[in-house]
Amino acid sequence: MKELDKIKLKLQQKIDNIMDCFDFNKVHDIMEHLNWTWATTRGEVPDVLELKQCARKLLNDVVDRYINNRIYGDEQVHVFGVSTGGFKAELYYEILELSFILESWDEENILDKPEND
Repeated sequence: MKELDKIKLKLQQKIDNIMDCFDFNKVHDIMEHLNWTWATTRGEVPDVLELKQCARKLLNDVVDRYINNRIYGDEQVHVFGVSTGGFKAELYYEILELSFILESWDEENILDKPEND
């Protein structure tokens, strides 16, 4: 088995582990509480199955970007990420992570903060 095939298999196993352990019901409850809808759900809060489908797609997308970069790109790049609908999938140094983000801030945002009068 080629090295990249082994890496992809290992990452697919990580996706399965994340999908088994991630608390999609908690995310659904939060989205219900906030009435957080997606354009694709026609004004309805996505159900747990839709949340799982979105998360798996993001995880697969980030793995594909990583594998394609290993094949065609710069092997020095080690951080990949995609996000939508509150979910963020990241792969860095073969660590795969799925997050659901309600709020985020970084030090660069301070430059955009309006001054208080």
